[in-house]
Amino acid sequence: MGGDVIVSLITKLLGVYILSKKRAQEDYRKEGDVPLENSLLRQVSSFLRRLPAIESEKFQDDFLMEINDTLLMSYLAMFTNCTSTMNELVEKFNTMEAHLAEVDGPFVKLRLQGRFWHKRETVLARLANYLKSRIPDVLEVDIEDEKQLDDSPENF
Repeated sequence: MGGDVIVSLITKLLGVYILSKKRAQEDYRKEGDVPLENSLLRQVSSFLRRLPAIESEKFQDDFLMEINDTLLMSYLAMFTNCTSTMNELVEKFNTMEAHLAEVDGPFVKLRLQGRFWHKRETVLARLANYLKSRIPDVLEVDIEDEKQLDDSPENF
C-alpha cells in the first residue's frame, strides 16, 4: 500500500511540475520576457531528487497492465462502434428473413419472408447446406409452406 501512495504522489508531483513548466513557457510566449520563479523550481527539483527511483518489477507490471487495459478499452469501443455501423448498414440493405419454424429431431423447417436476391429455392438449398455443415445431426431441411418458394412479387 505504501508503494502505491508513493507512486501516486510522485505522479501528481510530476504532473504539477510539468504543468508549471508548460504555463511558464506559455506565459513567456504570450508576453515576451516573463521571469521564472527559480526558488519554486529549485524546491520542486530538490524534492524530486529526494524521491526514490521507480524501477521495481511490480511497478513495471502494474504500469504495463494499465496501458493494456486502456488499449483494450479503446479497441473495444472501436469494435462496438464498427459493429453498430455494420448493423445499421445491414438493416438498410437486408430485405429478407429466414426463420426457424420448427425442429423435430433431425428435421428442420424454415420460414422465408421478404425479398431475396436469389431464387428462393437456391436460398433454401444454401441454408440447408449451411445448417447441415454446422450441425451434423440435421438430416433434412425443408420449408414450412411450399408457397414460400414462389418468387412472385405478391409473396414479398
